[in-house]
Order: sequence, then C-alpha cells, then structure tokens
Amino acid sequence: MGHDFGEFTQAWTRGLFLLIAIVFLNFKFKIYKPFKKSDWPWFIMIALAGGLNQAPYYYGFQHLNIGTATLLFYASLVIGGYLQSKLALKEKFTTTKIISLIIAISGISLIYRFSLTPSQIIPALLTCLAGFLGASTVVLTKKLSGNFHELQIMIGYFIMQVIFNLPLAIILNETLPDLTHSTAWLAQLAYAVSLFLANFSAIEGFKYLEGSIGSLIGMAEILFGVL
Repeated sequence: MGHDFGEFTQAWTRGLFLLIAIVFLNFKFKIYKPFKKSDWPWFIMIALAGGLNQAPYYYGFQHLNIGTATLLFYASLVIGGYLQSKLALKEKFTTTKIISLIIAISGISLIYRFSLTPSQIIPALLTCLAGFLGASTVVLTKKLSGNFHELQIMIGYFIMQVIFNLPLAIILNETLPDLTHSTAWLAQLAYAVSLFLANFSAIEGFKYLEGSIGSLIGMAEILFGVL
C-alpha cells in the first residue's frame, strides 16, 4: 500500500468504507440506541482516538523498520493501557501485573531488533502516539460496552477517520490510486476487514477483562505477526 496510498488517504478511504458498512448493518439490525448525557464524553474520546491513530500508525510503519515500529507501538499500547486503566477505570496495580508488564516489554525487545536514526525520531514519536491512542480505543470502551453494541461504539472511529483525514489528504494533494492497481485496493480491503474484526473482538473481550490484563493479552498480535 505504501507506494499507492498517502498517510491520510489510506485512513479516510478505509474509514468511509467501514462507516458505510456499519450504517447498512444498523438499517438491517437496528443496533443504535441513544446515548445518555454521561456517555457522550467517553464516546467522543474513543472516537477521537480511533480517528487520529490511523495516520501516525501508517506513517511510522512506512518510515521505520518493522521491528522498531512494532516494538515502539506495542510498548506504547500496553503502557498506555495500564495508565488509562489506572486513571479512567481506577484499576489496582498488583505486583503480578507490574512484573507481567516488565516481562512483556522485555519479550518484545528480544523478538524485534531496535534501531533508530536521527531522521526517524518523528516517525518514532508518531508510532508511540499511535500506540497510546490505540490503547484508548479499547480500554475506554469499558465505559460503554456493557450498555451499547460494539458497532455503535466503533462507528465513532470511522466518522472521525473521515473527518480528520479527508481534509488533510486534500490539503496535501494526496490522490487515490487508480482502480487498476488491484493489489493496493485489495490490501486496503483486507486492512479494513481486519481492522473491523479486530476492534469488534477487542471491545467484546475488554468488556470482561481488566484493562491492563486485556492490554497484555492483546500483545498476542505480535506472535501472529512473527508467524
């Protein structure tokens, strides 16, 4: 995708595709129900995190080697998950959880080689930002997931992906790849489907887990990446 999609174009096109899909599903299954006043701040924070994290994530993985990007992203993801669980969910940190966090980050550093040049500082920082925002898109959903359908929570991600990334793509004169570039579009479709299924599963799973534990289990994605 990197040769055909700009950072912001890949985000808004995927967001638009998934937004249309959820709107269609809502017409068929009537999943939407009104938010209470106390629910809106959480929904907005989750939506902002989901809308903003796609471009920096993509940019980081395009400008860093895979090992460095993966290490930075997942370390930020799990640390962000711990911090947000403590601050937003008032979760207690036990000795076991802290040791598990240290072991998990040590494990990533053993799997992936870290290398960074001065010109890669900005991509590295953006990758860390994407990891922290990614934690928000799953940990904070615990404030809503018991009362609202997963698709209703997810729709905020995709609305914000379009709102934030489409104007920036226009300003930077990013263009859509030609439809004849089937490989790029098939990759985008696969990315969209995997993003949809992963977020749906994460919201459902985090409903039953503490935020820190869910963040640690989420690192299983690294094992699938290695495979």
